[in-house]
Amino acid sequence: MGARVIKVERTVTGDPERKVEGTFGVVNAGKESISVDLTTEQGREVVHRLVGQADVVIESFQPGTTAKLGIDYDTVSNLKEDIVYCSITGFGQTGPLSQLPAHNISITAETGVLGMGGLSGEPPEEKCGVYVGDLSASMFAVISVVGAVLQKVREGKGSYIDISMSDCCVSWVSGVWGEYNNGLTKEEVLDHPAHGVFEAQDGKYMAIAALVEKHWQALCEVLDFPDYMVDPAFETVVKRRSKRDIINKRIAETIKTKEREHWLNSLRGRGIAANPVTTHEELADHKHFVERQLLDTSKKVSPATGVAFPALINNERWGKKRSSAPGLGQNTLEVLKSLGYSDEEIDNMDVDGIISK
Repeated sequence: MGARVIKVERTVTGDPERKVEGTFGVVNAGKESISVDLTTEQGREVVHRLVGQADVVIESFQPGTTAKLGIDYDTVSNLKEDIVYCSITGFGQTGPLSQLPAHNISITAETGVLGMGGLSGEPPEEKCGVYVGDLSASMFAVISVVGAVLQKVREGKGSYIDISMSDCCVSWVSGVWGEYNNGLTKEEVLDHPAHGVFEAQDGKYMAIAALVEKHWQALCEVLDFPDYMVDPAFETVVKRRSKRDIINKRIAETIKTKEREHWLNSLRGRGIAANPVTTHEELADHKHFVERQLLDTSKKVSPATGVAFPALINNERWGKKRSSAPGLGQNTLEVLKSLGYSDEEIDNMDVDGIISK
């Protein structure tokens, strides 16, 4: 969004996520990196000076760790009282689970994300392809930080923000949870007639959603199901829900008779939501996203540098020209000089292993 983000990493090894190159590249594109040993007094002093020039501090240590390192909110806010400080953890700063380790699957399991999916009587599906826990927490963190910065501008005071991955996931499942609380089964909540993924004759997959009546009628015409159009047993989505397996089996058999492109054109021509199940290879030069300037194909597209900020602001994209993720300590020298450290002081800290540059 245009902010300058300086990532503070441990010396020698840096962020453990560096070992997962693809993921690290995506979430750290456009950032700067300084490498500092926070277990030393001089290392903490570097961060304290940096806080003096910052608007926001974000940390994701286990609760209590920042206090041991001397970079907790109480310490930092004494250095700069209007700082916006955001802590992101698995289960929050308080509560009986707050000290537990957390990974995406831990969070989705504990919060019902895994338990609410899948079919009744079958094991939960652990693979959804997207890290829901991590990303939901990141989004709520950004939203909260922006709100806190606005409050800071208006009222001149800082904020402490406690973001829990588990809290965020509970928020995201609340809509589906409400349906369960109304007595619906998993199948009634998740499985809909004329709604699903189907394989075409060429082996390619597509998604179809024809829930409202006009789309159902159009679907029956395109797929040549005249009997469904006149049978009272299929006249409402509620009635069709109980026949979901029968309907979707017939749709699957019909879609299998022709290639995907044929069905996409035919169904879309009648206003029905029909879309290809896009592979990651196909996504790299997807015409729609290229035209919207989300993807930049002028260079080798990577999720790290080739995908812009997803919101259009005044018809422009933020982050279209983001740099790649920084090397460990790539910006240490530059940042330390901007904080007033002399060349001799920097060299001494380098020799002592307090920083790496």
